[in-house]
Amino acid sequence: MYYEGEEKATLKIGEQSIGVESEITWRDEKGTEHVIRYKLTCRADWSVRDLIINSDVAAKPLELHGDGNGSWTNKDGEVLKQLQGCIDVDFQATPLTNILPIRRLGSDHSERVRVRMVYILFPDLQFYAVDQYYTKIGENRWRFEQPIDDFTAEIEVDEVGLVQDYPGLFERK
Repeated sequence: MYYEGEEKATLKIGEQSIGVESEITWRDEKGTEHVIRYKLTCRADWSVRDLIINSDVAAKPLELHGDGNGSWTNKDGEVLKQLQGCIDVDFQATPLTNILPIRRLGSDHSERVRVRMVYILFPDLQFYAVDQYYTKIGENRWRFEQPIDDFTAEIEVDEVGLVQDYPGLFERK
């Protein structure tokens, strides 16, 4: 199911870390407005260090911490073995998280690369590990594939790597 909404995000790129603070407003099938807020912190290499998501529809906030080498813990410090090997997160509610593998792969990259992701479902914040594939196909275009869902899209990004157009799903205004 797809929902209409809007995201307002601030991206801060520093020498030692990258930070995102965002608020997504969206309407459910009954027209009720909801809000999701998330804070994402990455290392200088764009690997995820911390992610906190608060949603008015999820049973509880989601808090994940990555070590940059593929190990993850929850807010209580418990190791999440099912996420072993994941470096990035992909939050289904936003195209912003596509910047993570795009920046890590770099602008000169042209091969199809498998990226192990923590995939976070919207709106309930359930998560699991998934393989995704990224292939640079043009100056600012990438082919994104998630085979487990039989999903492929060609996304257009800006010079920073932020999604401009994700056909049928997201459009940056």
